[in-house]
This record gives sequence, structure tokens and C-alpha cells, in this order.
Amino acid sequence: MPNNGRRFFIFLIALLVTGFLSVSLLSYFSARQSLSDQVVSEILPLTSVSVYSKIKQDLLHPISIASLMAHDTFVRDWVMEGEVEPERMTRYLKEIQGKYQATTSFFVSDSSRKYYHSSGVLREVDLTDSKDAWYQRVSQMSKDYEINIDIESRALNQLTVFINYRVYDYQGNYIGVTGVGLGVNSMQEMIESYRSSLNLDIFFTDYQGNILLYGPSFMPDGESYNNLRDIPGLEQVSQTLLTERSSELSYYKQGARVHLNSRLIEEFNWHLFVERQDDPWDKRIWWPLLINLAIGCLVSLLIIILVVMVIHRYQKQLKDLAETDKLTGVRNRRGFEQIWQLLSQSSKKRAENDGLGIVLLDIDHFKRVNDQYGHLIGDKVIEQTARCIKQQLKPDNDYIVRWGGEEFLLLLEGADAEFVQQKAEQIREAVANNKVETDSGLFSITVSIGCTLWDGREGADHVIHRADEAMYLAKTAGRNQVCSDLPGTQEFTAVTID
Repeated sequence: MPNNGRRFFIFLIALLVTGFLSVSLLSYFSARQSLSDQVVSEILPLTSVSVYSKIKQDLLHPISIASLMAHDTFVRDWVMEGEVEPERMTRYLKEIQGKYQATTSFFVSDSSRKYYHSSGVLREVDLTDSKDAWYQRVSQMSKDYEINIDIESRALNQLTVFINYRVYDYQGNYIGVTGVGLGVNSMQEMIESYRSSLNLDIFFTDYQGNILLYGPSFMPDGESYNNLRDIPGLEQVSQTLLTERSSELSYYKQGARVHLNSRLIEEFNWHLFVERQDDPWDKRIWWPLLINLAIGCLVSLLIIILVVMVIHRYQKQLKDLAETDKLTGVRNRRGFEQIWQLLSQSSKKRAENDGLGIVLLDIDHFKRVNDQYGHLIGDKVIEQTARCIKQQLKPDNDYIVRWGGEEFLLLLEGADAEFVQQKAEQIREAVANNKVETDSGLFSITVSIGCTLWDGREGADHVIHRADEAMYLAKTAGRNQVCSDLPGTQEFTAVTID
């Protein structure tokens, strides 16, 4: 991690730990009103998120079942074949209902308007009948499915979730709707557990404020609330609560201060309300709060340390990924810049006979390989070429860079002109002897190589340009050979393989 980043994380850790410890100490000596504010800022929002997550979790099961039915090839094939033998669809729906313990399962065909149920064909959908208006709504909606709630008891004794899912044929044409109904019994247990453990009341309203669902202790004895406006203290703010996605406030009900948190559940177009009556003398708030703050401080500190460690590790991994060619595993041009920077810094210490060899090679007729065998074989050729080159290099002193599509750049430390020329010839010969396997047999590839020496003063672009010109000479001279711009070196040639 860079020094600036290290200092930032140290500062962040110190700031968070100091802040959390300060809050813990101040909370211990805070007045009862400060404890109430803590409940509002932490317990209620977390409970709201938890309830919302639980509702979404309960919805995943019926949605997945309905989706499975809507994409079942049997359903689509049976409709497209003319709905022959209705008992086949009945058996299918009965099997779905039994397997997933659904309260109902159904399919409505858009062509025949027949309502198929696990017990048989119930009726034909009549779009002029108000009880079948749901089908016209589903057939015209843009979404793939909708969620409906059937509330048989407003006190949450039983809650059934219905999923209506549009069915399409293989060309994307709408051919009907299928769905299931599943009972959700865990919501009552969840609401009661929050009431007993944290003294929280949870209730739900529709977008008009009508109270739909609530826990057993929500309404005081002798009271009956049908709408959010009926709750004492919320008459003036009910419209604001129903128009905001989330909000929190405090109000007075029957002389007691109540903290309220609301959240919109978009899947139902419902509002979730979580509230708690203020009781500053409740020991279940005083002592757990102090203990939680102390534990939270320690846990937060440990989490911060772990986060810093993880970030540091992933920064290193990202750096390696950014500097490495994915196909061959060798360095890319960005990685070359890092290598060249290090070599440039040490160039002043380099002895005159301890030069740096620059070798640039290109795979011959690579376009022909791609055209004849395809790009997958082309990638294989590049990968095998890189492997052949690496086998000829010294891991501690030599570097290989994928310079372009089929070009590789080699940096050879501790090299003179003769050594660079010989090493380039070894690489050329190793590549030429390598066989690439395809479905139609084996074939060979060759490379054209240009090499030079870096004098320790010129820039990277200039010395690589010289190696590139030497490689171009190797290409024009017939390929599969090594050319050098170094004086006093031998030019190696070989038979070109077309």
C-alpha cells in the first residue's frame, strides 16, 4: 500500500476507534433522552431493514415457483399444440401444488380463456366480469409478474402470497398466465418476537393509509384503527409519511412518546411502520446499550483492521492483474512501464559490459493462422509461443512482455551483443520446433526477431524502435530469422515455413 494510503487508513482507524469510544463514554452519562435518540437512530432502522429483508426472502420462494412454471416447456408446448387433453394440465398443476405445498396453482390460456386449476377446468375467464378483471390487468402489464396478497385476517393469523406470472411462447408472444399461492406464516412469529424482545410494534398500510396488517398488541384495548389518520398523533403527518420512501419521527400517543420509522415496500406498494414507545427507565435499554456499545467498539475495530488487510491484499491483486496479460500470463505494456522504470533507475550503476538486451519478435503469418484455424487456435498459438519463450529465459534476469497482438518484447539483463543474438536464435529455434495441435493435425509456427542493446541513456521508445526496425528487416528478408542492428554480430537465418 502506498504511504499516502497507509497514512489515510491509520488516520481512519484512529478516528473511528476514538469516535466510537467517545460515544460509548458519553452514552453512559447521557440523559434518558439521549437513550431514546439512540433507539430511534439504530434499533428502529435496523428492525425496518430486517423486516423488509424477511418479506423479500419469503417472496423469493413463490416467485421462483411461478417462474419455473412460466418457463416450463411442457406448459408452452401444451398450449401451442391446442390444449389437447386438459387433464394433462390438471395433473401438472396438482403435482406443482403438492410438491411445493402451495395453497393453489393455476393456468389461464389466452386463446381459450379457460381457467385450469389443480382440481380441473374451473371456468372460462370473462373479461366483462369484475372478478376476472385481474386477468386483463396481467395480460396488459409490462412486467413479467405481479404479487398479490390475500389477507384472511388483519391480525396476521394467515397470510397468502399469490404470484401471477405471464407465459410466452418461444417467439416471445404472450399465451397466458400461470401462478401459485403460498401461505406465509413466519411473519406473525417475527412480529411477535420483535414485540417481546425489543418492545416494538410493527404494522403495514396500503398507499392510501388503510391499515392492512398488524401485530396482536398494536391496538390498545377498546381502540380500533382502520387508517393511519385514526392513530392519535399521526393525523397531521399521515400524508407526509405515505408520500415518502422512508422517514422517521417521534409523536405522542396517549401521553407517551412514540418513535416511528417507516419504509416503502415497492413490491406490494405497501408502507412498513416500526414503532416503539419510549420508556427511559427500561433496564432492557440501559444495560444492553452500554454493553453493545463496548462490544461494538471492539468488533468495529477488528472489522476495520480486517478491511484494511483485505483492501491491501486486493490492491496488490488488482495491480498484478493490471500489469499482466490475461491470455499468456506475462506482463503487458503497463507492466513494461514498471519494469522500465526500475531498469532506468539502475542504469547508472550498470557496468559497460553489463548491458540490457532488447528483443522484439512477431509471429509470422499470424493472420493466416486466424483465418485458417480460427481465433481460438490463434489464442493457443500466442499462449504456446509465450511458453516457449519463457522456457528460454532466466527468471531472475530476463523479462517478457506481450507487446501487441502477436508481438512480444524481451528484456535481457547482463547481456552483450553476442549473447542477445544467440538468445534470440535459441528462442526462434524453440518456437519453430514447437507443434500446435488442432483437430486437423499439427502445424508449426515461426517468428521473426529483431534485437538490439540499450545504451542506458536513450528512451524506451527509441531503443524499441531500433529493435522494431531490425524485426522488420527479418520480415522482409523472408521471416523465421533473427536480425540485429548491432555491429559485429552475425545474422542468423533459417528456412521460412509458409
